[in-house]
Amino acid sequence: PAEALSEFEQRGGIDPSLNPRAKLLSRPYFETLGDNDVMCAEERSRSPFYTELFGPADAPFVCMARLPGPGGASTVVVSLRSASAGHLVEEDRLRFAMLLPHLAAAIRLQARLDGHGQSLVTDALEAAKLPAFLLSATGSVVGLTPSAETFAARGAVLHLRGRKLRALDRRSDEQLQAVIRRACCWSLEPAASSTSVVLQ
Repeated sequence: PAEALSEFEQRGGIDPSLNPRAKLLSRPYFETLGDNDVMCAEERSRSPFYTELFGPADAPFVCMARLPGPGGASTVVVSLRSASAGHLVEEDRLRFAMLLPHLAAAIRLQARLDGHGQSLVTDALEAAKLPAFLLSATGSVVGLTPSAETFAARGAVLHLRGRKLRALDRRSDEQLQAVIRRACCWSLEPAASSTSVVLQ
């Protein structure tokens, strides 16, 4: 939830002395870790991050890895595990590890194609026959697939006015605007300059 993300940021979630999971930042690239790899059960029971944030958000367990990012930065990939999923098991660790080279390649590709991303995204979504609208961080439409343009022009469900996407009936529009606000509220550093919402 957005509130949990905001609290994570306010509490200093990337500081390993505060958040045990942030110890991942000093581990080797492509190493897959679970909670037991960074902290014992007794320490977790005393950690405010686990007791006050991860537990109530139903994210008491995790599977995570650090990948090389652009410009010497690190990218952290995390799969949150619910209480019912339990601690990371070896089979899931292996599955997660198999995805990491592909994710790293995608990160490298995105870094190289920065600036061309909008057309690549719309072309890919159009090839998948998805009417999609690309939104800026403020919720303004900055790109759309041809099928989305046709969909909006029909005016049967939604319309596009002044770079703003609106549903025709009031209740649906309230729900749509809430979804757009949630998608655009990312605030962790480095801040995302844009995000995308796909409507089907």
